[in-house]
Amino acid sequence: IDVSYDVAKNAVYIRTVNAPELLPPSAEYVRFPRFSARFDFVGDPRTRMVEVTYEVIADLGGYIPPWLVNVAMKDTPYFTLERFRRIVQRPEYQAWRDPVIPFPW
Repeated sequence: IDVSYDVAKNAVYIRTVNAPELLPPSAEYVRFPRFSARFDFVGDPRTRMVEVTYEVIADLGGYIPPWLVNVAMKDTPYFTLERFRRIVQRPEYQAWRDPVIPFPW
């Protein structure tokens, strides 16, 4: 995971890339040969809103037919962002402040 900040743009950027070779083999899971994701969070101090960009690139390596992947991926962004929304609304995150990112709100 790589996290970077752009204080001038009120932005946080998160990048992930999988490394299946670093994990032990598992009988329970099939690991993606290639997977990367990005989250971009850009805050607008005028509206106190945050624009979120979410992008995923996944290569399942032929384990699952492409048509089935496309069906499953249709709803993945919605459920990922909905779960993220529920997490950031938890009380423990409401009082959190980090001086590294001085958002005006």
